[in-house]
Amino acid sequence: MYTEITDGEELQGVFALSDEQPVMLFLYDPFCPVNARAMQQVDELNQQVYVVDVAQRHSLGTEIQLATGVQHESPQLIILRKGAPAWHASHGRITAPDVRSALAQSA
Repeated sequence: MYTEITDGEELQGVFALSDEQPVMLFLYDPFCPVNARAMQQVDELNQQVYVVDVAQRHSLGTEIQLATGVQHESPQLIILRKGAPAWHASHGRITAPDVRSALAQSA
């Protein structure tokens, strides 16, 4: 289940939601071939994922980097907990087993 984040207000809502539960934030560039493999791994999780198309919404990628302190890469998956990054990975390091483990540790 994907929900696309299109503006700063929606992004702030995702950060607020992370006060209640771990939240997955996926940054992707649809023009990058590596994104397809990462998206396949995220699909396997069958969970709610908030996505940001950083090719179209570069300013949101910058906002996320400033808010989390995590250097922007794409594709990138960040698990937010209480407004902060509890875990993050990019490119080939985004695997369904690793994300499941990180979600369990962030709960």
